[in-house]
Amino acid sequence: MGLINILQNIARKKLSSGDSNKPLVITNAPLGLHQGSVVSMPDIDLALAQVDGSIINAPKGDQIVTAIGQYSLFGKRIYNAYLGDGSSYIRVVTGSGSMTTVEEVTLWCSNAEILPHSVEDWEFWLGSYQKDASGEFIRGEDGVALRNEYGLIGWNQFQIDGPPPAIYDRAWMQSDGGVDPIAYTETITDSFGGLTTVKHEAMEYQRKLTESDSSTVESLYASMSQTIDGASVNVFIGLGIQFANLKVLAA
Repeated sequence: MGLINILQNIARKKLSSGDSNKPLVITNAPLGLHQGSVVSMPDIDLALAQVDGSIINAPKGDQIVTAIGQYSLFGKRIYNAYLGDGSSYIRVVTGSGSMTTVEEVTLWCSNAEILPHSVEDWEFWLGSYQKDASGEFIRGEDGVALRNEYGLIGWNQFQIDGPPPAIYDRAWMQSDGGVDPIAYTETITDSFGGLTTVKHEAMEYQRKLTESDSSTVESLYASMSQTIDGASVNVFIGLGIQFANLKVLAA
């Protein structure tokens, strides 16, 4: 089962409950986001970005928050507010000291989900490691398995086919060639207290939509997302949101 299917199941469970405006469990996140709160999408900002060439497939109008994900990355505390359309979420990045110090808000929307079936399919996305004649991994002096080649998640560019094609440059870990994906674990709490643990191996990419110095930057997030129910490769497109343009109504 892929991540999007899990998120859609969470959304259906929340939205089909007897009183969707009164969640049994509330996980407080920054900006008033929590299970059951309602987010009004900044439709004008999203429409202007799409005029400039953004390929984000954003939900329209008001969206109910069906679950909150939490994890730490790069010394920051991060919250994902998953929305009722089942394939989008708002990521809020806060400082390590206080969740009230909001540093970044991004709307992420699913672009593709792939369910690899063979070893070769997984190696395309995650890369491969050196093995000896007996099939054992070859390890360096530090005990870490030695790379054979890097996969697409972690390569220095990521392309979405067009027309026209959209090419993104790696935003995390600046270097030439490929790098290992960043691994972290997210805990998602739905409105009824259900917990889903997702292990990610991910990389983030960016591109400017126009040549202007003030151009909107569109992001791409690619991840191997693994839960107890299975694993998938997920690609999301993201746009930054101005705090003032994000309207959140408490349940």
